[in-house]
Order: sequence, then C-alpha cells, then structure tokens
Amino acid sequence: MRCVMVVAAGFALCAPVTAQTSVEWQLEGEKPVSLALAGMARQTLAWTDHGKPRSCEGVWLTDLLARAGAPVGDNVRGAALSTLVVAEAADSYRVVYTLGETDTKLGAARLLVADRCEGRALPDDEGPLRIIAPDESRGARSVRQLERISLVTLVPPVPEP
Repeated sequence: MRCVMVVAAGFALCAPVTAQTSVEWQLEGEKPVSLALAGMARQTLAWTDHGKPRSCEGVWLTDLLARAGAPVGDNVRGAALSTLVVAEAADSYRVVYTLGETDTKLGAARLLVADRCEGRALPDDEGPLRIIAPDESRGARSVRQLERISLVTLVPPVPEP
C-alpha cells in the first residue's frame, strides 16, 4: 500500500493515497485521531516550474503541521526553533525546512502540499502529493512523490521557569 507518512512529537500517520486522503495521528497510549485532508482549507498557488507557469492546489504545510499538533504561531519559540521538518520522497530524496521558516508569523515560507495541478490529480511521476517551494530560486527543495514528513528537534527542550 502506498501511503503518506507524517511523524511528529510522538505522532505517526500513514494514510493510503487516494483522492480523499485522510490521515491518522496517534500519540503513544492514546486513541488515534483521523484527519481528512479534504476537510482542510484548500489553497491555489500560481508558480513557475522550470520556466513553465503552473497552477496547483493543496494545503499549506504549516496548516498540516498545525493540524497534527506541531507548534505554530506564537508557540514557535524555544526548542521549536531548533526543530527541523524533513520531507522524504518515494525515491528517498530528502529536504529539510526549519519549523520557524514554515510558520506564517515567523519565516512565512510558502510551502504547499499539493495534490492537484491544472485542475487534475498529479501524474505518477509527481504525486500523488508533492511539496512546492515556489519562492526559491531553484526547485531543489520541492519534493515530488512525497511519502513522509518528520519533525526532528535538534536539542532537547529546556524547561521553562
């Protein structure tokens, strides 16, 4: 079964890739929670892919991370600022973003988890999901055939006083 895997702070999800992808998050020892991507706020992004204009749809990566319980907004501070978002493709290609750069109040990087372009599902060589990083001068941190998103904290959290 082909799936998208997201692991964050003890949560893990593996969702069968379908037009109506839903994901399951589970914190160890607690009941799983189902999240439907179809129910999330959809965004459309116009961008240029190797000189060709494209229009793709999906959800912002930061919205997906927030839905999974990752820190966002005013909570991106302290240990969260040393948290990496690792995106991995089917061919094991990996890229890294910082949690701070993905946050709309801090780094404000536009990173779209797309499932459609030009009104159609992504072709097999791109999808079923891909991360688009349209504001970068090269497309090296866009990820085709996205399979896994992991959060990795580089330093252990320091207790707040």
